[in-house]
Amino acid sequence: MIHQILTDIQDQLKAVKGLRYISEDWGQLELDNPPILFPCALVDVDGFNYSQTGNLEQIGEGYIHIRVAEQLLVKVSSTAPEKLTEASIEFFKIMDAVRNKLHGYSGGRYSKLIRTSFKRVRQNDSIREYIFTFKTSYEEVNEKKVVKIDNPKLEIKTGYPTLHP
Repeated sequence: MIHQILTDIQDQLKAVKGLRYISEDWGQLELDNPPILFPCALVDVDGFNYSQTGNLEQIGEGYIHIRVAEQLLVKVSSTAPEKLTEASIEFFKIMDAVRNKLHGYSGGRYSKLIRTSFKRVRQNDSIREYIFTFKTSYEEVNEKKVVKIDNPKLEIKTGYPTLHP
């Protein structure tokens, strides 16, 4: 199910105008020269907790992180040319679109994604990054494997063994 959630989220993000790279997060932003296009959205699972409901059925509740990042190649201030400040504002419009696309979305087999946090991640390089955290849950049923055994012929003896022949 987690694979389905991640795939559905990436499919939803494809509709966000301005995102140039959408992928599962495998640490691309931690590399010296990230092999991605900016702005980007990287999707990953933070973790799931499970509770037992009986008969090997479980409820999984967990968190999904969406890292949205852009690379700033020039310093932008309020005195910069309008074209540069507009580009900076466009990034926030992209983040609004990410939230609008995902908050309340459900692929049907899991609960609606609910945004639980949004925070800035400070980088030492030219990358500006924010992380959305969404919560969801799903029910998982493991099918029991039933092994059918043909009726063996059993001989049942009762009583106590005797000591004399």
